[in-house]
Amino acid sequence: MKYYQQSYDMLINAQPQRELASSYVLSDIGWILHIKGQYNEALDHHKRALKIRKTYSNYLSVSSSLTNIGIIYKKIGKYNDALDCLKESLQIKEKYLPHVHQEIAKILSTIATIYSDMDELDNSLEYHQKSLEMIEKCLPFEHENIAINLNHIGTILTKKEKYDEALDYFIRALKIKENIFPNGHLSIALSLNNIGYIYYRKKDYTLALDYFEKSMNMRENLYSNINNPMLVNLLTNFGLVYLKLHKYDSALTYHVRALNVSRIILPSGHFTITECLTNIAIVYREMKDYVKAFQYFEKALKNEGENPTKGNMLRLAYNYDNMGVCLCYQGDAQTGLEYRMKAIRLLGKVYPRLQYARTADTIGDVYLGLERYDSALECFYISLNIKLKCLSANDVSTAETLMNIGDVFFEKEKNERWKSNEQYKIKSRFYYEKALEIYTKNKHVNTIHTLNRIGIIYEEIHKYHVALQYYRKALETFGTDILSDDSLKEICENNVARIKWLMN
Repeated sequence: MKYYQQSYDMLINAQPQRELASSYVLSDIGWILHIKGQYNEALDHHKRALKIRKTYSNYLSVSSSLTNIGIIYKKIGKYNDALDCLKESLQIKEKYLPHVHQEIAKILSTIATIYSDMDELDNSLEYHQKSLEMIEKCLPFEHENIAINLNHIGTILTKKEKYDEALDYFIRALKIKENIFPNGHLSIALSLNNIGYIYYRKKDYTLALDYFEKSMNMRENLYSNINNPMLVNLLTNFGLVYLKLHKYDSALTYHVRALNVSRIILPSGHFTITECLTNIAIVYREMKDYVKAFQYFEKALKNEGENPTKGNMLRLAYNYDNMGVCLCYQGDAQTGLEYRMKAIRLLGKVYPRLQYARTADTIGDVYLGLERYDSALECFYISLNIKLKCLSANDVSTAETLMNIGDVFFEKEKNERWKSNEQYKIKSRFYYEKALEIYTKNKHVNTIHTLNRIGIIYEEIHKYHVALQYYRKALETFGTDILSDDSLKEICENNVARIKWLMN
């Protein structure tokens, strides 16, 4: 670093001043600071280099600086800023480089990794595929960089739970690596590990262990004394399989080893340490040792708080939810629900995925049962927002959440004697009507339940003629393709009979 600074000073003090050349030194200093984890200082040096390069219209150097800045923004969790920089860099490269070029492929792949960090898996997959398509045109058929891109795509497909497709990509990558390194290589061990993880996700634990053992044997034969992130991942995968096999002592042994290695090679606050602590907590939870489980989830949360970059909301949400579950099992349901509610609020802020909506629905149902209506509504609104982004407009799952919201207002009106009771009826009817539209289009049995619900609301406000219309429509629905049981038909018949009696 001292020599770089001396070089920079000489360039700035030269006559004439060599400002453009100094930008390259600033960029090199920025990379050293980046490697040391001094991200703010690194960012400052790269921005100074960028400012100089823009003055001289040195476009490819400008692109390089934008890429450097984008990578640091990615490191500190400022993903939108990172994307802005990298996409601007991409535009420059596409303008001044040949249409098909390794540098363009490289930046496409970097953009893909940012989308992956943001949990925007479709966008990540799109950019990785563009990168692969380009790099296959630039390089020989069995080049190592092609295998790296294949691994990236396999990883994203794994996250999307498309395991068979992911397996195809990992196997293609493995074949390339085995041809390049016939005597074994760390990258081959990585591919074996990836394939093993796919079999773990497919619940073929015997085959998963077989691949993990092959990966570990190759590591031990070639690099037995090297501690690195891949070893942490491999030890973790062993622990995950043994947990599924209910071999808790073995699972703990591997997860503790993974934690110990991660603490040797990584700084405090690193997300890998958080994940290792979380995995240990999960084993204790499965062993029903909820006190120890809570302690490790708490340690994981504390470690995440020490992360010098922006905390990962998904990891935070996962730990809050698990801490809540542990507290509930210990009999402290109220505090447990508060932790789980923290998790739901975080899930509402990340890239929408259907599994998060299901979690929000589950917690919302618990709050509804406890007559904590405002909290139930918050959960269901978060779920609805996610589903509207993930599903088609007429998906039955969306209707279920609309019904849940209607039920909250319906129950709230029954249990709270406020001046706004009439507003609750209006709101519940509004959400029931929205749900009814979807159920009707799908010829779903809940069409009948929803018609009856709306009928009850009109009955309670003494609009018997309107209530009768809904009750009759519910009864008439039995003549359609919608399946239902006789007991439900009897309820509908009783509703019609009762409302006729009230009208006489």
